[in-house]
Amino acid sequence: MKTTLLPITMILLGGAIGFLSAPNGPIHAEEESTRLSPRKARDRSRSTSHAVPPDIAEKLRPIHTAKNPAERLRAVIHLANTLPIGELTKWYDAKWLTLQDGGDLNVFYEITRNRWIAEDPGGILDRARLKNWTSLGEITTRIAQTHPDFALEYLAAVKNPSDRTNLLANMARGLAENRPEALLHLATTQFDSTQGTYTWTSAFLAIAKSQPGLLENPALPPALRNLARTSLASTRLEANFGAELSNLLKSPTGLMDLTSILEDYNFSRKHASSLLDHINQLPPDWLNHLAQRSYYLVQKNEALGMHETAAKDLKQRAWQQLASDEPSEFFALHNKLNHDTIESQANNISNALRTLTWKNAEEAQEWLDYYLARTDDENTRKTLQDAMSQANTSGKLNPESLRERLKDANNDAGQLSNLPYDLSNAGPLVMQEFRSSLTNMTTEEQAKFGRNYAEHDLSRFPIDIQANLIEAMIQHPPDELTENLERRIWFQASQLASSWGTEDPVAASRWVTQLPAGEPRQWALRNLATSWMPYEPAAAEAWLKKLPAADQTDVRQFLESNGNGNR
Repeated sequence: MKTTLLPITMILLGGAIGFLSAPNGPIHAEEESTRLSPRKARDRSRSTSHAVPPDIAEKLRPIHTAKNPAERLRAVIHLANTLPIGELTKWYDAKWLTLQDGGDLNVFYEITRNRWIAEDPGGILDRARLKNWTSLGEITTRIAQTHPDFALEYLAAVKNPSDRTNLLANMARGLAENRPEALLHLATTQFDSTQGTYTWTSAFLAIAKSQPGLLENPALPPALRNLARTSLASTRLEANFGAELSNLLKSPTGLMDLTSILEDYNFSRKHASSLLDHINQLPPDWLNHLAQRSYYLVQKNEALGMHETAAKDLKQRAWQQLASDEPSEFFALHNKLNHDTIESQANNISNALRTLTWKNAEEAQEWLDYYLARTDDENTRKTLQDAMSQANTSGKLNPESLRERLKDANNDAGQLSNLPYDLSNAGPLVMQEFRSSLTNMTTEEQAKFGRNYAEHDLSRFPIDIQANLIEAMIQHPPDELTENLERRIWFQASQLASSWGTEDPVAASRWVTQLPAGEPRQWALRNLATSWMPYEPAAAEAWLKKLPAADQTDVRQFLESNGNGNR
């Protein structure tokens, strides 16, 4: 150990002496590879010292003689805060400050850039444009945010249309916050249809969130009126996806608007799952459009911001819903696109065959023959043939057979196993009869019906029916409540609170808070908070504060200990 200590000590000491005796010029990162060559080091040091004027070297001395990184950082901060704004152009061009530690250099530029923007916005903007700085966009946006009137004057003085358009693209985001009326005036007077609406997209979204009434301006050019409409719809979808989707469904431009909104990278990345949750609300023509478009989404998911998994899920959900609701449309579209093999779509084809058999058995048989002639896969052929056979033997559910089935169901839980599926295929009259039958039951009878179905999955029923059945089961437990049944009721309440919370958290909160005290209510509260808090924290927090103190404490502890917990 003693034989190596002296050489190592001399090497370290020599390095320290070399650093302290170096000229006032900065040590460049590229010199690291030549530091062991004294001649090259001397030559480079000499050229550097000649390049730095004495007054600049004096200002750099506290940085180059700092004894540790903390002292050096303090020296850099002091220099950045004390340099005259008029000298920054010279410092930026000459690059006198070129530090080994990039973090210190970033601090210098961040401080001086902020001072330059605050004290001389025109000077830094001219320089950034002249030198084509990579930070030009950020600087332009910040000037529009902090000096909106100056930004408008500067923009008016720019004569080159292309330059003005580029500046406006970055200024628009800042002006939308402080001068939205002036920005919309620019939109009506300077909009160039050949440039498209990209320049205005982020600005219109910002206005839609802060002052939505301004976008209802008939003076806007047609293309920007469309952008204003979709910006408002996008903002409302973010606030309450289910409610705004209902509005879009009623609008003559709803499908076009939703398509445009989904093509926005940031929106579709954030809200693709919300669309999947509401896919069953879309009518056949919308499903047709999304089913066709989803192939493009899968191929171009990066460009449209939709993850590949979400895009594939969207496509599959659209096909499933179309097969259940409009089998004829499903077959026509599937035959037209012919993107998926019969084998890969066998389940959806079977579902469509089953539904169509109840509506038009002759047409269903024609489609069965069509597909059987185009596949040799035995498993696929059997799946399709079995679907037709089951549909022919089960018969279509009608109001009379439903009443008989519900009567039997009070004594036989097995009668309920496929009821939600059969209801979904039976049409609105049968569903209306089912709701009427439940309404005419006493709460005790509803509780018994719910307990018979508790072994299955209540989530297959519409939300309002789930809520009524769960509440009835909690209010009227059986004389002998088994642990298994008790856990099933807890689970059903928790599951509904969680799924309903992602769709309509306000309605879900009203239902949960009026449930009778007990474990099901407590777990429903916890799971509603878990699903609501991540995407609407302010609204969820406001609801939470209205709960009784004991409930608040329990839910907060649950969120802290197991934020994703679900019983």
